[in-house]
Amino acid sequence: MVDELLQNDIIEESISSYASPILLVSKKTGGQRLCVDYRALNRRTLKDHFPLPLIEDQIDQLSGSKYFTCLDLTSGYYQIPVKADCRHLTAFITPNGLYQFKRVPFGLVNAPSVFQRTITKALALKSPRIDPDNLIGKPALAYMDDLIVASKTFDEGLKKLEKTFDLLNGANLTLNLKK
Repeated sequence: MVDELLQNDIIEESISSYASPILLVSKKTGGQRLCVDYRALNRRTLKDHFPLPLIEDQIDQLSGSKYFTCLDLTSGYYQIPVKADCRHLTAFITPNGLYQFKRVPFGLVNAPSVFQRTITKALALKSPRIDPDNLIGKPALAYMDDLIVASKTFDEGLKKLEKTFDLLNGANLTLNLKK
């Protein structure tokens, strides 16, 4: 798993004075996931309180829509870079050495806020004018790495999908085509 993370440029070798322990957790699919125990780091981290969307508000914004397209971002957090001067904080120890993340790992207390801020900004329209055909001026609703493109007509849905793809591409975010 460490070799795969290295090959995908998600982690790098480290000489950090930090070293969080790792553990393997079973996935629903039968495989295993490498998890880093960041509890000690999280206790000392200044909390970022960027809000997650309220599900009730998002459901209200879907009212009147007839067509829905659900999209999922590929390895969501791993698409967000960790600032170079903060990478040493993400260091974790394995039997084969010390590594640190170049991309946001799961388990950090601020990861959800950082990710939601990124996806919210990515889907914000660049124009100051709000498009009346869009839900609250956005082509898609986002909750973490899950997106919903909702529309009243099929053609409107295609336009919103195209706009969503353009915005995600402009933010260098990729979708999981399998989902």
